[in-house]
Amino acid sequence: MASSAISAYGTTLKMGSPLTEIPDITELTPPPLERSMHVVTPHVGGVTEPWEEQIGGIRRGGEISGTQNYKPTRDDVAGGLAFQYATADKTDFQIEYPDGRKWTFKGFVSQYQPSAPVDGPLTASFSITVTESVSFGA
Repeated sequence: MASSAISAYGTTLKMGSPLTEIPDITELTPPPLERSMHVVTPHVGGVTEPWEEQIGGIRRGGEISGTQNYKPTRDDVAGGLAFQYATADKTDFQIEYPDGRKWTFKGFVSQYQPSAPVDGPLTASFSITVTESVSFGA
């Protein structure tokens, strides 16, 4: 059977209202979708063998992490990740994959760290903490 894999090239991260593409993203790790699990196994009654029983709890969106080519003049510009970090405001985000599928959510820029290596480009790593629900669609 042939693989159905697609290239990640062309994946974009957008921010704000209206959603605007964040430039120069070189690496992006979407958030892990997690759920709390709760053990509800009774001590006695109704269980014939000692197998653990669980129910699902709260869902968590986790964090997005990524790297972009760093341009210091974007630090104080509305729409820039460093600017959004400084405002401490919850904002709209969207990841769009090359096949047109989108993950849309609200979040906070929780970390922004420029880096200036001797032999390499200026870069900045960032994290965005997802809050509220994630919407999936085309």
